[in-house]
Amino acid sequence: MVRALRRRLSIDSRVLPEVAVDASVSGPGMSGPDLWCHVLSGPPRAADRRVVDALPVDRIVVVLTKADVYGPVPDPGPVPVFAPDAVVTAARCARELDRPVHPVSALWAVADPGRPQLELLAALAAAGETVPELAGHFTTPTGVRDIGPGDEEKLRIGLLRSMDRWGVELVTRELAAGRIGPDVAQIAGLLHAASGLGALAGVITACAPAVAAARDRRLGAVAERIAARGDERTAAELLLAGLGRAR
Repeated sequence: MVRALRRRLSIDSRVLPEVAVDASVSGPGMSGPDLWCHVLSGPPRAADRRVVDALPVDRIVVVLTKADVYGPVPDPGPVPVFAPDAVVTAARCARELDRPVHPVSALWAVADPGRPQLELLAALAAAGETVPELAGHFTTPTGVRDIGPGDEEKLRIGLLRSMDRWGVELVTRELAAGRIGPDVAQIAGLLHAASGLGALAGVITACAPAVAAARDRRLGAVAERIAARGDERTAAELLLAGLGRAR
């Protein structure tokens, strides 16, 4: 998810351990992230509820990040659509946490297929080959491409790792229907669009006023400490006045 936020939305992101989350919400003058993205991989646990309840309601985005594992994806359109079970699970998470939960696929958001993977996907689409229910069986070479069994097996394993079962199904279906061509950029673009990461841009933008207010509070707290110590008191008081916190 961190890589997805960095690559797709150009957001400086990092993972915070739970102890750091506790410290960063310990008081009004704290330093810490501008915005939190809490990641669920399924229905929330007690620890998820505790963390989400501790964070500022106007500066947290909650995502269900493995929305791609719930089943076949309907035909993609201008708005990403996940399998019905993913939508149901996200709605359940939202009810239990009492805040919006956005289904996304971080895996698809960072998909970057290479030319050999593209050629295998095109061959699978042409042959009508699908991923078995037991996805591990997909890694067995079928000779669908004129390469050695060992190379085909490695490529199949790579596809599952980079886009999982339903990502492979989505790409081969779109290739077979002629809605995309055998082009690396088109396949990557399809998965990126289907990932739901783009929809988070608006959600994050809506948090901007709260982020700005939190930054002002942090800056004001620092200026007040400086003014109280007498170090650069005049400059600190001018800054506080600019923030509407004249002493």
